[in-house]
Amino acid sequence: MRLRVSAPRGVRAAGQRHDLAEPLAQDGFTLFVSHHAMSDIQPLTMSTRQAAAFLGVGRNKLLRLLQTKRIKAKDLDGRLRFTTESLRAFLDALPDASEAERRAPN
Repeated sequence: MRLRVSAPRGVRAAGQRHDLAEPLAQDGFTLFVSHHAMSDIQPLTMSTRQAAAFLGVGRNKLLRLLQTKRIKAKDLDGRLRFTTESLRAFLDALPDASEAERRAPN
């Protein structure tokens, strides 16, 4: 979700379009959330950067997961697009933290 903070009342930054945003607070600075950011549409794929952020890992770890076929990606005009379904399935298959702690050697 993209958030935008506007200037105090009476000050209007170039390019601000209040008619396309919904105010969340009105105390000196007003926080606006785009109606597009609040939609229920979920992306089917993510870029390398987005997928790494989604999993909470770095780019190299993400590419290693792809190499070992633990996650899936598509090639779209020479760019990797990671499927949201694959990333969610990968996360669901990971053991819970309590199980991982039991298996870890001391």
